[in-house]
Amino acid sequence: MKNNNIKNFLLFIILLTSFLNANEPTTTTKSIGEEAFLLPLSQEEKNYLLKKKQITMCIDPAWMPFEKIEEGKHIGMTADYFKIFQKNIPIPITLVETKTWAQSVEYARQRKCDIFSLSMKTQKRSTYMNFTKPYFTTPLVLATRPNVPFISTFKQLNTEKIGIVKGYAFNEILKRDYPNINIVNVKNTAIGLQKVVNGELFGVIDTLATIGYLFQTKFTGELIISGKFNEDWKLGVAVRNDDLVLLNIFKKVVNNLTMQEKQSILNNYIGIKYERGFDYSLFWKIFGVIALLALFVLWRYQSIYKYNKKINKYLDMIDKNILISSMDTEGNITYISDALCKLIGYKKEDIIGKKHSIFQHQDVPKSKIKDIWDTIREEKTWKGEIKNIKKDGSPFWTIVTIKPDYNEENKLKGYTTIRYDITIKKELEKITLTDTLTQIPNRLHLDNNYTNEVERAKRYNGTFSLILIDIDLFKNINDNYGHQVGDVILKEIASILKYSIRKSDILGRWGGEEFLIICPEIKALSAQILAKKIKYKIEEYNFSTTEKITCSFGVSQYISNDKNEETFHRADKALYLAKERGRNRVVVV
Repeated sequence: MKNNNIKNFLLFIILLTSFLNANEPTTTTKSIGEEAFLLPLSQEEKNYLLKKKQITMCIDPAWMPFEKIEEGKHIGMTADYFKIFQKNIPIPITLVETKTWAQSVEYARQRKCDIFSLSMKTQKRSTYMNFTKPYFTTPLVLATRPNVPFISTFKQLNTEKIGIVKGYAFNEILKRDYPNINIVNVKNTAIGLQKVVNGELFGVIDTLATIGYLFQTKFTGELIISGKFNEDWKLGVAVRNDDLVLLNIFKKVVNNLTMQEKQSILNNYIGIKYERGFDYSLFWKIFGVIALLALFVLWRYQSIYKYNKKINKYLDMIDKNILISSMDTEGNITYISDALCKLIGYKKEDIIGKKHSIFQHQDVPKSKIKDIWDTIREEKTWKGEIKNIKKDGSPFWTIVTIKPDYNEENKLKGYTTIRYDITIKKELEKITLTDTLTQIPNRLHLDNNYTNEVERAKRYNGTFSLILIDIDLFKNINDNYGHQVGDVILKEIASILKYSIRKSDILGRWGGEEFLIICPEIKALSAQILAKKIKYKIEEYNFSTTEKITCSFGVSQYISNDKNEETFHRADKALYLAKERGRNRVVVV
């Protein structure tokens, strides 16, 4: 009797403690009454949970943004999913700490954990685990150094050394389907990417989310995504295969997820839109063949009437497959292919005779538009990347080649434009060019645009200005309030800057608490006025986490004989003087 009283008392203490910690998914236990079962479980499943006490869970300890073990806690996207799952399971889901994914796999084999939080079904894993339907599907990509051309299929990899985390499902799948690939197991994705940087591996295969996260946090500007494959990583909950009751419970838990819950978690971790593309190398091969055949037939048409039908056939192929248009010398559209009409959402009759600027996105700098017209009016070919706009207002990117057209008297009559869609490429580039915290461009993006502005200024004998900004006494903020408060302030400063500049200005985070604004086609005086305007806005802004914040500003102007870095060095000197003279001021050098 005494022992029974002690047991009952201990059970009461466990249930009370679980109730007080109900918001923690890995330690939560509810008072298990009928009201605790939020899902329509069978009586067998309810009895099972009443006896089970806890569910042990293994995860990948280094697979952000999906999941990670940090200071003994489960963080990442799956942690957010399991907060939802825990609400439907009235006993605690307890994290089993491991050092690597390979160790997690071994623990599952040894039955040290009941479930994997996120796993892909393979033949080998099915010998010791069962699987729910996938609750997360993500594209599979290849990360390499920047000099690698686009790769669209695993068959192109041949014998190159490709890194994949030891124990990942695609180890088994790729070895089975593509035996020629030289797979090298790595401890985790970050270590694999470092080996790519060092030249020890050709590339690393992982999910778009994981590669993108590591590009932004550890490998900014050093690597690119050079391949996206048709295969997707389909991930669900894996349950030990000797426990069918637990499998059925988790099937119901996963099926109970809503699209709103999934989208909310996805939005918290991945801020880019990913669209399917096609193999551009194959596109150019097809285009080259079609174009050569079409030119050959056109030449023959002038002398041999019997080839007329064949000419029409090839012209129709170009019209339906090539993004092509023509305009007169004033920019009025005289021809547009069906393929281009389909892409932009217009009918031919609605667009013939309209200005070619109908495609032009408002974000395209006036300086670039001037460069295009200056080039083609000199009867030269212009080639470059352009941001365009569809009829519905959505943007798309193309590589554009504009060539002059001549009449029979060899006089200029207009221009022909050939495009190919690189929207997918630009979306992938965004991963490497955006600052993760503030969601504005990063230093790599600023470096590229700074070089472009120097070249443009030299070519046209023009100018531009720089504004270098530093948050005053930012170290004190981090020391006194913590880095989380510092991060909030960086985001709010970035937002103030973003909505204070011109459309043509280029803003980015230079590093730490420094920001840089590149101001095309304005002199130092105008840049100084803009800097003072921003200074006053920051002074008057009510920051959400602390008292008033101020910034110091260094301004400089490009001078015709400046070397590449001289303009920036002057801005940096001006910022130093602003700090030295008491901060919260604008100095021009």
